[in-house]
Amino acid sequence: MDVQTLLASDSSALPFLAGALRRHLQQFPWTGSGLSRTERQVLQVLADRPHTFHRLFAAAQKMEERIFMGDSTLSRYVRTMTGCRAPVIREEEGAYLLTDLGAEVLAGRNDYIRLNGINRWLGGVHLIGSDSLWRWDEAAGTLRRR
Repeated sequence: MDVQTLLASDSSALPFLAGALRRHLQQFPWTGSGLSRTERQVLQVLADRPHTFHRLFAAAQKMEERIFMGDSTLSRYVRTMTGCRAPVIREEEGAYLLTDLGAEVLAGRNDYIRLNGINRWLGGVHLIGSDSLWRWDEAAGTLRRR
C-alpha cells in the first residue's frame, strides 16, 4: 500500500499517523517552486527580515503542527540553500538573508530544483537530477508524478 492510499484510509486507531505521513509527503519538491515545505518555511521566515540560525530555527518550528525536525537537520537544509549553484539565501555577519533569487523561487517564478538539482532520499525514493519526477501539489494535497 502506498502512502497516499494509506492517507485516504481510516487511520483513526493511530491518531497521529495521517499528519505524520502528510508532513513527510510535503518534503517532496512542490509544484511551482521546487521547494520542500521545510525549504519554503525557511524562505518565508527570511522574507520578513534576516535571522540568526537560532531565531530562524525557532520561527520555522512555530510553523509546524508538531515537532518535525531538529536543529542539525535544519542546519543541513540551510547550508544546502546557501552553498548551492544558485543560492536562495546567504549568510552575512552571522545572519541569514533571502536573496533576490530566493524571493523569485518563493513566489513561484523560478524552480529551485531546475536551478540547483537535487540529490535527496525521502523514505525509499531517491530524488536526483535537475527535474524531480515526483512533486507535491499542496492545493490538491497529493503527490504527483511528472
